[in-house]
Amino acid sequence: MNGNMKKFILWTFVIMVVSFGISAGLFMQAGENILHVTNATNQESIKNDVDITKTVEIEKVENIYIDMISTNVKMIPEDRKDIKIHFYGTMNEKVTPLNIEKEDNSIFIKEKKKNEMVMNIGKGNRSDTNLDVYIPKEYSKNIDIEAVSGEIDFGKLQMEMANISTVSGDVEGEEINAKKATFKTVSGDIEIEASKGNLYAKSVSGDISIKVEDLKEDLAFKSTSGDVEIKFSKTIPFRLEASSTSGEINCEFPIKIEKNKGRNKLYGNIGKSEDVKNTIHIDTVSGDIDLVK
Repeated sequence: MNGNMKKFILWTFVIMVVSFGISAGLFMQAGENILHVTNATNQESIKNDVDITKTVEIEKVENIYIDMISTNVKMIPEDRKDIKIHFYGTMNEKVTPLNIEKEDNSIFIKEKKKNEMVMNIGKGNRSDTNLDVYIPKEYSKNIDIEAVSGEIDFGKLQMEMANISTVSGDVEGEEINAKKATFKTVSGDIEIEASKGNLYAKSVSGDISIKVEDLKEDLAFKSTSGDVEIKFSKTIPFRLEASSTSGEINCEFPIKIEKNKGRNKLYGNIGKSEDVKNTIHIDTVSGDIDLVK
């Protein structure tokens, strides 16, 4: 056997050994990952009941921050001098209790999860929890609510500033009266029974439905893949600036239309021009716009 043949056989053997080692390592790693996911899924499918109630003094509090995951949030104004927080339902073992902190003039309410990342498989690993926050009726400072995979019912709020947003969840409420209110949803609807202040609402893959009780500030609405419906409890003079891409614009009110604003646009005044003080801006992509009585 010559030297070249020996080298060929030697290198072939080395390549086979290395290939076998790599394959074995990958197989073992895959097996560990599958075992980890399976064990994690089994652990996550175990549900635990939770019922936590805590009160926090509200004196000198100017900001309330709420940040939840897979939890429905409900704000309940009532006659009281503090804030009561009620967190209840069924939850996963991987979810740790609610974190409630008061720092300076702010209250933070946050749902925490363990740092371990677990693959979500099936329905057994989803929490079914609710957060009811009871606040004094006279509280009128600032509130910020964020939810992922959860609904938000803000009830009846009178605030200086309100920021409310969801991902994969709807937002609804009885009344909002704020100097500045912002509502945002992704894959969720926004429905407000009565609006009395400044308001901006934006939705992606969701509808917006607002009833305007009083118009003292400009309003703005924007929707992508969703309709916008604005209702009025009474005749209110205002300027309308509406535009829609791949959608219809319908207005049940007499309007003095401005010309040359382009296709799928409706600009003009509703009511006497001298009485118009505020503007309603509406912009949709793949969604209709309806202004109804």
